[in-house]
Amino acid sequence: MRKLAYTGLKVFGVEIPPTVAIGDDFHLAHGGVGVVLSQGTIIGNCVKIFQGVTLGFADEYLPMEQLPEHHLTVERIGRIVVEDDVVIGAGAKVLFKYGQTLVVGRGAVIGANAVVLSSVPPGEIWAGVPARKVGINAFFPSRGRSDHSSAVGAEDVDGRLQSFLTSALDIDL
Repeated sequence: MRKLAYTGLKVFGVEIPPTVAIGDDFHLAHGGVGVVLSQGTIIGNCVKIFQGVTLGFADEYLPMEQLPEHHLTVERIGRIVVEDDVVIGAGAKVLFKYGQTLVVGRGAVIGANAVVLSSVPPGEIWAGVPARKVGINAFFPSRGRSDHSSAVGAEDVDGRLQSFLTSALDIDL
């Protein structure tokens, strides 16, 4: 997995750690160049992420190396959950704070270059710096929230990433 992740990072500038759970029909538009996903991120089904997107940790200034190891779990640090049918525009940043689970709700749309610092309700369109609600996704009927059961476990990421890289590079790894 490390060699595969390294190849993806070097070829496309994509960083997807093995702890990221990815659902079906995940699409990295334009090769996903510059996409960075934080450890423990959960991606639902039918999610499209454009180039230059970061789903990550906002509190980089915290001295993590000084925290006890039991404080360095995903449950304590936090994570991002992207529910089903979400679109995240080019250059957008979705950033969680220490201890926060930031949820991008089902059917939400994040505009290009938006900086999202709080959870986005299902079916809303958010844009700006900092991002705020600018509309409703008229193409997505409200169907309630996902329970994340559609996302696959981290053990399946290797196969999905290898499949993605194989098809994008048109070579066998």
